[in-house]
Amino acid sequence: ALALRKVQSRPLVVLDIGVQFIALLLTCVLAWWQASVWALVWGQVLGALVRVVGSHMMLGRLRSAWSIDRDALRSILHFGGWVTLSSALTFAVGEGSKLVSGSMLSMKTLGLLGLATGLASLMMQAIHSIVSRSLFPAYAEVYRSGDMDRFANTVARARLPQLLAGGGFSVMLVLLGPWLVHLLYDDRYAEAGRILQILALGQLIGLLMASYTGVL
Repeated sequence: ALALRKVQSRPLVVLDIGVQFIALLLTCVLAWWQASVWALVWGQVLGALVRVVGSHMMLGRLRSAWSIDRDALRSILHFGGWVTLSSALTFAVGEGSKLVSGSMLSMKTLGLLGLATGLASLMMQAIHSIVSRSLFPAYAEVYRSGDMDRFANTVARARLPQLLAGGGFSVMLVLLGPWLVHLLYDDRYAEAGRILQILALGQLIGLLMASYTGVL
């Protein structure tokens, strides 16, 4: 958390890559030894353990103790109600379509929708990852300086590459969605191409809002 706040990306990247490599290695060893799907579960658990140990070794040993900041607690409880409501509505909008489509569509169509959704969301997931790791703490650092003009310029400069990369990727999917699905999958999945085009078109609009992630 401190490394994120101070925008120290290098140790975090090294830690992430190291943990993923070790977790993959442990999963492979467990799969070879147990010949069971439980290897996937234990691989994730051991990977999380490696992350905990690695973060303390790489990012400095801090003595932590339980404490309560009563002013912060009151602020969180007062503001938290609105955050909870907002989070619930956001979840309902983002995931509610799956509940509706699951009750209305056939299993085949639902599978095609899931496949297309996974492809369409690749760039958005990458942008959210970059924002949470780099841009959000950078925004906070600039905001703490009190220079609102600099803050506005920082946000504008950060949004431009997000819009260009995300918009370009979405336009590519709109134009080449069926061809991409045909390239990656056999003819049974061909209908996912048109679904991918529709989702990518929607993401062009969603990207305008997503590029402000972390600002509020």
